[in-house]
Amino acid sequence: MDLGFLRSAVRGKVLEDESSRAARSTDASIFRVVPAAVFIPEDATDLANAVRAVHLRAEAGEEVSLTARAGGTCMSGGSLTESIQVDCAKLNHIGYSGGSTASAGPGTYYRELEARAAKAGYFFPSYPASKNICAIGGMVANNAGGEKNLGYGKTNRYVESIDAVLDDGSQVTFRKLGEAELGEKLALQNREGEVYRGLHELVMKHQATIRGARPKVTKNSSGYALWDVWNPEAKTFDVTQLVTGSQGTLCLITDVTLRLEKPKAHSELTVAFLESESHIAPLVKDILAFRPESLESFDHHTLRLAIRFVPVLARHLGVGMLTLGLRFIPELLYAVRHGMPRLTILAELTSDDPAELASRTAGLRAMLTERGIAHKAAGRSGEANKYWAIRRESFSLLRERVKDRQTAPFIDDLIVAPEKLSEFMPQLEKLMEKYAHLMTYTIAGHVGDGNFHIIPLINLHDPEARRAMYQLQDEAIDLTLAFGGSTSGEHNDGLIRTRFVEQQFGPEVTRLFERTKDIFDPRGIFNPGKKVHGDWAYAQQHVK
Repeated sequence: MDLGFLRSAVRGKVLEDESSRAARSTDASIFRVVPAAVFIPEDATDLANAVRAVHLRAEAGEEVSLTARAGGTCMSGGSLTESIQVDCAKLNHIGYSGGSTASAGPGTYYRELEARAAKAGYFFPSYPASKNICAIGGMVANNAGGEKNLGYGKTNRYVESIDAVLDDGSQVTFRKLGEAELGEKLALQNREGEVYRGLHELVMKHQATIRGARPKVTKNSSGYALWDVWNPEAKTFDVTQLVTGSQGTLCLITDVTLRLEKPKAHSELTVAFLESESHIAPLVKDILAFRPESLESFDHHTLRLAIRFVPVLARHLGVGMLTLGLRFIPELLYAVRHGMPRLTILAELTSDDPAELASRTAGLRAMLTERGIAHKAAGRSGEANKYWAIRRESFSLLRERVKDRQTAPFIDDLIVAPEKLSEFMPQLEKLMEKYAHLMTYTIAGHVGDGNFHIIPLINLHDPEARRAMYQLQDEAIDLTLAFGGSTSGEHNDGLIRTRFVEQQFGPEVTRLFERTKDIFDPRGIFNPGKKVHGDWAYAQQHVK
């Protein structure tokens, strides 16, 4: 590809050397796709100039596209491309002077915003387990969620406005609009007006179909969230709700204004140990009655992994190996008496009122005692941090420490309604055991939402293991959809799951998704092959 057209249009670097391209060829997924070039825009205007130049080449019939990359932590291959990779490293500004809103560029690491907000007593609550290495652009593009989702919701709830570049290079700001403001947008005689008119017509014409397509789960990152654009009760039209979670396929984000929250002043963590998953649904229902801010879980495989890699976990926590080892004595004693617990549940209750919190916590623990479920208080910060580290770091431990097999996130984001877990979990475990001779795995996730992250370890050089991976993916997705779930609660479609979009939503809604893509990006210059028009054969060819 001759990139002279791009170099003459921009101020930022256009890199074609092998090392720069190789460095952006992988993320946290199972794929490796080497870009033709890497573009590092200096600012929003520079990015707009690049889009304009690519748009003109695409109009002339050249196959060229732009795919944004922020922190490079995507687990679905959503930021990988063979064309031009947009590295958002320099779009890393933070606009914050205290208070409940902040703005940030897509290349801003979450940890940087977190540190700034914490000084003023606020936080951005939709952070994922990868919060120390992920960036704001990826959080918005994937509509990230995490351990606080139960109490606070996903990223889309906190997006106030999005500055973006449309496919012709024009810069726009999306935010929630009332009817009068919407009318003004619909009257615009430019690319922004065309986008609003096309989207408005699609959403209004197919309201019943769109509202019926909303997945019946607490969170979803699959497909396009058309059901969140038009609010008929409030009569508002909000394109930010569509762009959030669109994985960079509709426009390129240059800035996001986010609403922040004040964390509760007091918290109590209760850790419960389950010997079986067969009664998990009623237990989750009973725990939810006590209004936990977080309700997380990890399985016996995850706990064994943490014990095996105590030195590494200690480093993550910043404590000595002996100190952390002593903290695992209760788990070892439990295992001696009862066997390794099948599931460990973390229920965190929070409040600004310590007396109210104490009352709810006492009620929760009394309920667990009445049910005969072993549990413990993890009130000391060191003890609580141990459990949170196990929950957050299991994927990193697998990826970094197990050398003979690769972590393979291909069924890493399944979600069903929590009330179905007692039936779903044993069937999922049975399915996993069928392939245990070819892979090991951990199951951790957001049990309060029914959302689980399964990260098998596979020898991807083994043809039999690869075939088993694809077969297991099909069977796990079939099982999840049979229970009315979604293929992705947080991690998005990307290369790994776009092929299941039509299976989940059906042909009629999938055609609406394709029409949405055409409204924003008719020439396919933004991250093609993700969300719609996926090519599974292509994806398989690019497994590491």
